[in-house]
Amino acid sequence: MAPISPLPVVRDAAAAWLESWFQWVNRCLVWGLCWLTVILGPPATFSLFLAAHYNIHGTELSLRELAGAGRGFFLQSWLWMLANLLAGGVVWAGFDLAARLGGAWAAARWIALALGLVWLSVQLYALPFFMAQDRKSILLAFRNGFRAASTAPLFTLLVLGPALAMGAVSLMLVAPLALGGPGLIAVLAAQAAFARTRTYTLLEE
Repeated sequence: MAPISPLPVVRDAAAAWLESWFQWVNRCLVWGLCWLTVILGPPATFSLFLAAHYNIHGTELSLRELAGAGRGFFLQSWLWMLANLLAGGVVWAGFDLAARLGGAWAAARWIALALGLVWLSVQLYALPFFMAQDRKSILLAFRNGFRAASTAPLFTLLVLGPALAMGAVSLMLVAPLALGGPGLIAVLAAQAAFARTRTYTLLEE
């Protein structure tokens, strides 16, 4: 089977996001406010990806519907958050170990970097797959995300690059957040996951 191209995925994601740009601005502003409380950040992120899941299929959810979904996703969203904190801790520990010990331990930096890149690749697909699954299991979403990333690494990296760039700019500047930048990342991830499920059988129930 011919490999899928990332260019139509990026194009379709941008088109879907622009078509609902005003809604994404509102959603992202609420999402940012939720992260200020910390505890509501992960559920709000799940709600953002749920909105993206429906957005790429031409359906829009209201803020009220997304708030209700966030309450339902609370436990799973914090399991996802704790897994990300653990992964981040492992990567940081690798870099810290390499910096303190030096010498042959410098290889720990590259191992940590590789593990971090693999984890980010899995995360590109994990939440979109979670939203698409009938069984709402974050562990199943991680497994599907790993399969998607490992069976199409080049496609994954070419889509992950713009998503990481947008994420970095959104963290450093206020304007991308105010203009709905995190929503574009969610839509891009949802579109990438949808492209993978159209090409291969990935979702296991």
